[in-house]
Amino acid sequence: MACVFFDWDGTLVTIEGIDELARMAGCYEQVAALTSSAMSGDVSLREVYAQRMELVRPSAAMLDELGDIYSANASCGAAEAVATLLRAGHNVIVVSAGCKQAILPLATRFNITAEQVYAVGVFTDEDGTYQGFEGDNPLLQADGKGVVCRSLCADNELGVMVGDGHNDVSVTDYGLHFVQYTGVVDRVDLRRYASKVISTSSMASLPKLVDELTTGG
Repeated sequence: MACVFFDWDGTLVTIEGIDELARMAGCYEQVAALTSSAMSGDVSLREVYAQRMELVRPSAAMLDELGDIYSANASCGAAEAVATLLRAGHNVIVVSAGCKQAILPLATRFNITAEQVYAVGVFTDEDGTYQGFEGDNPLLQADGKGVVCRSLCADNELGVMVGDGHNDVSVTDYGLHFVQYTGVVDRVDLRRYASKVISTSSMASLPKLVDELTTGG
C-alpha cells in the first residue's frame, strides 16, 4: 500500500483558490500575477503568500463561498480516483498551501477526513473578519511539501505526490514519487521530475499508475 498525497488547487480542483478569493476582494489581477510567478517557480511561495493574503484579507464568509466554488469545480474523475485508491487500502492525504477551511467541505465529500488534510489555517474573529494565517506552517517553505509528506510516510512505505506545480516536485528530494497532473495546467519543464504523467484532463488512470509504482512497474 502507499501514501498518496494530493495537491489541491489545479489538481483535485480546476481552479486556484487564492485567485477566486481575489475576485471577491476586487484585486484579481494583482494576486493572479503573484500566483503565476510562485507556481512557475520564479519566486518562492513564502515570498508571495503574505502579500496575497494581505491584499485579499479573506473573511469567514469568503472562505465559505470558496468552499462552494471548489465543490463546483472538482477535476474530472477526481472523486472516482480517490474512491478507488481508498478501496484499495491506500492512505489518501491532501497536502496544500491553500486555505484549509475552504478545502474541507469537498475533501469530506471525497471521504478524506479533516485529519488527512494538511493545509494553511486562516484566522478570523467572532464577526468573521480576517485576522491572519498560519505564517509558521511548514507548507509555506520551498521544500514544505517534501518535508510534510516524508514525515507522514513510514520508512518503508511508498509515497506518491500527485500535483501540477513546482512546489510539488520537492517530494522527489525526500524519496517520494511525483505524478504530474496536466489536466489543468501542463508545465512541461516538470516532466524531468515525474515518475508518471497524467496526460489527459481525467484522473481515471491514476489508480493504475499508483499500482505500477507500488509494484515497480
